[in-house]
Amino acid sequence: MRFFSILAITILLYSCNSKSNNYNQPNDFAPVSINNGWVFQAESDEAISVNLPHIPRIEPLIVNDQWQGKHTYTKVLNLKAVENQNTFLHFEGVMHEATVFVNGKKLKKHVGGYLPFSVDLTGHIVDGDNEIHLEVSNSNNENIPPGKPLEELDFNYYGGIYRDVWLIRKNHIYITDPFIENTNEAGWLINFDDVLENKASGTLRLHIKNDSDINERLTIKVKLSQSESIHEFQQELTIEHSESELTSVPVEIDSPLLWSTTNPNLYDLEIQVLSSDGIALDQIEDRVGIRKIELRNNGFYLNGETQFIRGTNRHQEYPYIGYAISNNANYRDALKIKNAGFDFVRLSHYPQDETFLDACDELGLLVMNAIPGWQFYQEGAFTENSFQDIRDMIRRDRNHPSVVFWEVSLNESQMTNEYIQKANEILKEELPFENIYSAGWMDHPAYDLFIPARQHSTPPHYWNKYRNGERSIFISEYGDWEYYAHNAGFNQSAFTDLSDEERNSRQLRSHGEARLLQQAMNFQEAANSNRRGLSTIGHSNWLMFDYNRGYADDIEASGIADIFRIPKFTYFFYRSQRSPEEVISHQLVDQGPMVKIASYWTDDSPTNIRVFSNCEQVDLWLNDSLIAMQTPTIKQFSDQLPHPPFEFVVNHFEPGKLTARGFINGNMVAMDNVYTPGNPNALRLSIDALGGGKEELNDIIFVYAEVIDSAGTLVPNSTNKVQFELSGKGELIGVNPVNAEAGIASILFKGDVSEIMIKASSQGLIPDNYKNSIE
Repeated sequence: MRFFSILAITILLYSCNSKSNNYNQPNDFAPVSINNGWVFQAESDEAISVNLPHIPRIEPLIVNDQWQGKHTYTKVLNLKAVENQNTFLHFEGVMHEATVFVNGKKLKKHVGGYLPFSVDLTGHIVDGDNEIHLEVSNSNNENIPPGKPLEELDFNYYGGIYRDVWLIRKNHIYITDPFIENTNEAGWLINFDDVLENKASGTLRLHIKNDSDINERLTIKVKLSQSESIHEFQQELTIEHSESELTSVPVEIDSPLLWSTTNPNLYDLEIQVLSSDGIALDQIEDRVGIRKIELRNNGFYLNGETQFIRGTNRHQEYPYIGYAISNNANYRDALKIKNAGFDFVRLSHYPQDETFLDACDELGLLVMNAIPGWQFYQEGAFTENSFQDIRDMIRRDRNHPSVVFWEVSLNESQMTNEYIQKANEILKEELPFENIYSAGWMDHPAYDLFIPARQHSTPPHYWNKYRNGERSIFISEYGDWEYYAHNAGFNQSAFTDLSDEERNSRQLRSHGEARLLQQAMNFQEAANSNRRGLSTIGHSNWLMFDYNRGYADDIEASGIADIFRIPKFTYFFYRSQRSPEEVISHQLVDQGPMVKIASYWTDDSPTNIRVFSNCEQVDLWLNDSLIAMQTPTIKQFSDQLPHPPFEFVVNHFEPGKLTARGFINGNMVAMDNVYTPGNPNALRLSIDALGGGKEELNDIIFVYAEVIDSAGTLVPNSTNKVQFELSGKGELIGVNPVNAEAGIASILFKGDVSEIMIKASSQGLIPDNYKNSIE
């Protein structure tokens, strides 16, 4: 979608006239953002002006009493009602009951907080001001998946209009919206059913509606372009008035540029619907990829080549603002996952923002898409709403090349046989093609892929001997619960039979070096064990980022990066598992040889030094003395890994510099230095704005203030209180002043990052400024 800035509470839209039919011109087809200038009011509170995405209440860092209740959003749109044109609103995500009124008339009620819905305004708007009013509730509702009361849930679902809202104008002959028509035929769908190295062929299916009072002869033009490679296709049809038509346009591309995890080639797609006299009636622009996936007994194949899937899980929340994050923030999360060495992400445990999937398409991340669900099941309205979730998820995401598995399964919920059969039937109805794969956590023959968590079995073998390799299996979660609870079972809210704090994987950055190293060891051991599986095609750890839970009064800290997206040692273990020879075509992706010393090198640091690297050899130096040069340290818990860690023994602590150098074919190709920190001396300010690229007036960005010594080394045990100050467009969100955690103080910035100045200060430390200007 194209993004337009709306700077006031009202907007004025005019339609361009063409001949006597008042047809739109092509530049009018893009949806228009109406994120700005809403009036929000919660129960018993005063009304305030807000911009979207929005959360009803800024939450504390540890969310142990998330706000729930009824609230409203109101916006006035200044519109012009034009004959022979349709007007729609499209809501990407409202949590999780929403009733929409236009000029006082109820037009739609939608249930479900993770998927979009559309509202047809045609015939309900007037020339001039039109009031859009939403009554919203995020209160517990057992009929709306995930169903489980928030206070018993393993994540928080927050509230509000937390994704984008769009105004869409169409001619009376137009490509339909699946969320208006509620059929699998609506909209557009491209599928390549025959993909070879020298040719790819398939069809583009298109559903067109004629709300006018005349028959029309149409021409459908389809263009797929990649750089200078342009492929055009055409189809003609006649559509009668007040009818709809489903048509298919054959597409065939010679020598296609295939989409993969290393070369995520995307084609620009343009679909035009032209009248008999050549007027563009509707137009769609998007990006698609061509790839072939296969699930065989001996593994997962992408474009004919077997690939062991290295992945993670992601919850979509940010600190303080929950789900109400920007499109660029979604992109940055995807980039961080890719940079951590992963080629796959499971969307746990619900569909996530479509801009996150756009980023996965662009970066080359395979995706397991999932419906909302966690440890809850009941017949009736809940299951019917869940089936609708399946349909809506597929209709929204069916054209993303990154989506390779559809988790039409309620996670860790005791689904009936009838539910499982129906869920898989819906998938096949929506996508009646070969190589469409369902996934489920229960070992049921209807699921193409069995995706248990590691803790759903028992040590020491877990799932490694499952069916003696006769059926493919994907380990959907590992590295956390089996180390957290001795029973390795399901009762994640009981908090009994837990392991010692220093031995489990739930480690905040503030817990210190030894416990962060233990987390890395747990994930390493589990990842190594999973690779012994006879039929394991891949795995996804639990998880990428720390997050909050409805039932718990602490942050779930098994992420390999914290809730502020700051990496822990485990992040670099996974980064080291990517081959140094793997070339990824995207310029923002970290790749090539790497070496990372997992130590702060203080007088409290272990003298057994672990180094993560994908090099053939690594040497370690302490100041000017060579400790050793080694090949990877192969042990029982690392013998299956592509790149086992290196381990060095330093006889005693000596302050100064540790240096690790990585070698391939005898040549030094990577190096890392760690310096013993001195006393806190200054602050070093930075913002996390890498990736995304789209200008957003309501961007969400992490701001970091590192406490450093006089030489610029991070002081990892510093807890100095830091004050942030802002000049420019936007606001700072979070505790302010805030104590540094493991040497870094963090806060959120919301607004226009193109022209801001942020200052960080702390008593006794030299302050620092960050300035960004469009001058």
